[in-house]
Formats: sequence, structure tokens, C-alpha cells
Amino acid sequence: MAKDSVKYNFFYFGNSDWSSLPNREHHIAFNLAKNGHNVFFIEEMPSIAKKNRIIFSNTKENIPYYTEIPANLKIIKPSTIPTFFRSSLTPKLDQKIFLNWFKEEIKFSIKSPSVAIISTPVWFYLFKEEIECFDFVVYDLYDDLNVSARNKRALRYLKECEKIAVQKSNLIICSAPSLQKYIEIQYGLNSVLIRNAVDESIITENYTPVTKKIIGLVGAFKESNYIYDFQLIGKVADSFPDYEIRIIGNVSREQLKYLLKYRNINCAGYCSSQKLREHLNEFSVCIIPFLSTEVVRAINPLKMYEYLAFGRPVVATDNFDYGDAKDLLFLSNDHDEFIQNIGNAIRSDKHEINIRSINYIKNKNWNNHVDQIVGLINSQMNKNILQTLKY
Repeated sequence: MAKDSVKYNFFYFGNSDWSSLPNREHHIAFNLAKNGHNVFFIEEMPSIAKKNRIIFSNTKENIPYYTEIPANLKIIKPSTIPTFFRSSLTPKLDQKIFLNWFKEEIKFSIKSPSVAIISTPVWFYLFKEEIECFDFVVYDLYDDLNVSARNKRALRYLKECEKIAVQKSNLIICSAPSLQKYIEIQYGLNSVLIRNAVDESIITENYTPVTKKIIGLVGAFKESNYIYDFQLIGKVADSFPDYEIRIIGNVSREQLKYLLKYRNINCAGYCSSQKLREHLNEFSVCIIPFLSTEVVRAINPLKMYEYLAFGRPVVATDNFDYGDAKDLLFLSNDHDEFIQNIGNAIRSDKHEINIRSINYIKNKNWNNHVDQIVGLINSQMNKNILQTLKY
């Protein structure tokens, strides 16, 4: 079957809202639509509990990364549930609310060839037998389940949901080798490795000399104390007092209280995609300061690809999945080496780093990854048809 000869109707059941920090699901959905497929992006089920938390925390509404979306990409918000989506206290009620909404609002829109891509196992529990409405089902595992779990009870819930996910999926894709290994050991199943990538529109081929003294970090920090090494961030601030340490992304009150103890740390908060590009263009060095945990070992960070797309030197802890980008990073085994590597990065030939980084990142874009996903679906769908004809 020729590439893209089939245009699918994709139903992408997300792990967040469309206006959340841009993640794998947003990029895949957008690029599927850009390539001519019909895409329905279903946001996580909103909850009364989450709405209340936003009101009391004075959290500002985020601006979507992709603000101009094609006509064949529709963003859909399901019915509201009582408690949090991935750590629900009312799963049976959630299921009833979802199934009523799905049958009334979505089911009639499902036309062959239809594909459901599901990025958190909660959806599989909510669907029950209705998952069989789709011709093909993909489970996209791009984080350790601990990342989505608010507590131990929520983690148990997610793992029970995942048992359904692996049974009901025609294809499992993973963003990191450790996640592949987890699927193999836990369930005895094979999966396909498709790492993260970058929005090709941000790749900056023309070298822009750095004029400002800024060490930059981009991330989703809130409720992520088990991912980021804030002690190391503090050491960076102390070690480079004449540099601004600029942090892009929402932080919790506790994290903010800690970070503002350092006079040269600037917490710039969440920003639009255009503003993010402006920030990245000003960074003289980009950093990835992760803790050493099992959760981190399963992360193939989007920020790495974004940093490299701007051709900036990247200093990182040597404890996450960086794929074949090892030679492009200043990898560090401990705090002292991390500080030393920032100094090395500051003194490095940034023009040469820019050329190597851009040459590497050109093929690490979401459009290529979407082609790979569609190719896998084409291949498996054809195999299923042949097996049906055989019997």
C-alpha cells in the first residue's frame, strides 16, 4: 500500500487539554490532521475537583501551542466528572457519564477506517466494550504511570486500567526503551519504539550569536518534585551568579518559594509557543537537571529536541533516555560535573554546536514520526484483512 494512500478517521483520546503544555499527543494529533487525516482530539474528562483547584490556585488559562488548527482537526471536551480524571474517587460513575456522552456525541461520527489512539489507560476502563467501535486501537505509552498518578491509590487504578489497555490494543507504541522493556516483562508483549520529536517549524537553521548571559530550563514542574533536581538548580544559581537562571513553566508554591531564595533565578511561568521560541533563542546554555529515579529513566524529554532545534549547547544529567543524541549533550554523572559542564558549554564553540545540533534534529520531527505510525497501522490493518480472507 502506497504511503498515505488511506486517509483515516483518528480519534485521539488525550492525557490533557488542548491548551495544556504541549505534549506528544498534541503534536501527533496536529500532524495527523496536517497530513490529511480526519482527527478528533478528545480532551481529558474535566472534573469539578480540577475546576475548584484552578479557582483557588489562581492558575491562568494556558494558550494552546497550536492556535491555528486545520479544519479537519476538531477539539472535543467530554462531560464533567466529579473528581480528578486519572486519580478518580468515582470510577464507576465516571464510566457511566462517559459512556452516555460517547454514545450520544461521538459514536455516530465513527466511520471506517477508524483508529483510536489512547495515551492514558483510564480511557480503556471507561470504554468497556465500546472500544470495539474502532477498526484499530493504539495504546501510546509515553511516560511511566507514576507521572500521572497523584497517589498510590491512583497508581493502582492506572495499572488496573492498563491491563485492559494491553488486551484491547492492536498496537502498542512506547517513547523510550525502558517502557518497551516494562511492557515485555509485565505483559509478555512486543511494542514499537517511537521516541519524541520536535515541531519542525521551530528548527532554526540560521545561527544567531548569543548576546545575553542566560542559563535556561523549560519544563512542567508543578507536581513534579520526583523529576527535577531543585537542589541542583540552586547550585547552578550559586555557581554562576552573573548569569540569569530562567525557568519556563508553571511551578508550585513550594517550588517557587525555594527558587526565589536565589536572586538570579527568574521564574517566567507558562508562555505561548511564540514566547517560548523567543526565550529559547536567548538562552546561552540549556539545562536538563533530572533526579535519578525509575520515572526519569523512562523519560525521552521533549525539551531536549526543542533545545537542539535552536542549536544551543545542552547540559544534562546522564540518567534519562537521550537516544542517539549522546554526542550532542554535555552529560553529567553528579552535581559537580554538571556545574563543570555548564562552564565548558559557556566556553564552547557555539557555532560548531549549532551546526551539529541542527543537522541531527532535521529528521527528528513529528511529521516523520506520524508517517511511521500511519505506516505501522497500514501494515497491521492489511495483515488483519489477509488473515480474515484466509479463514
